[in-house]
Amino acid sequence: MSPVPEGAQLSPDGYYWWDDAGQQWQPVDGQDGGTGAQAGQGAAAFAFDGLLNQLGVSDENDGPFPVANAQTKVSFGAVWNVGTAAGVATVHVLVDGNEAQTWTSPQLDPQQAAQPDDGFVHNCGAYSAGHHDFVARLDDTAGGHPNEVLNGVDLDDV
Repeated sequence: MSPVPEGAQLSPDGYYWWDDAGQQWQPVDGQDGGTGAQAGQGAAAFAFDGLLNQLGVSDENDGPFPVANAQTKVSFGAVWNVGTAAGVATVHVLVDGNEAQTWTSPQLDPQQAAQPDDGFVHNCGAYSAGHHDFVARLDDTAGGHPNEVLNGVDLDDV
């Protein structure tokens, strides 16, 4: 366990802090993160690893760029269970405020992470040319505070 650096991001349950250098969640001093006496108690809580890979990339022909009127796919950093019990995470993909797709993780133990199998949530819809806001919103089952990443995408006709 490490002391929490000043200004570090804490997990919703307060048991972990985000280590920017090590790119992982670290337990807070004096907390056992759900092991030992706390095993079997507590709740799952989830957080993105802080990385936003890409949102709104074309899902047709494995295109690397977002284009209008083509199916889109969304990629985000790993989802970590930062809680004190095992659980399942749900990520909602929204486009312009409307839910387009949902991804559900496998069962995650505390300090375990997952991503979609190939790194993408597929079939997120096709959208007209212009600006669209893609959001990946993560449910936090412990505190009820969603964690989200946003990417504004300008789709061009091809």
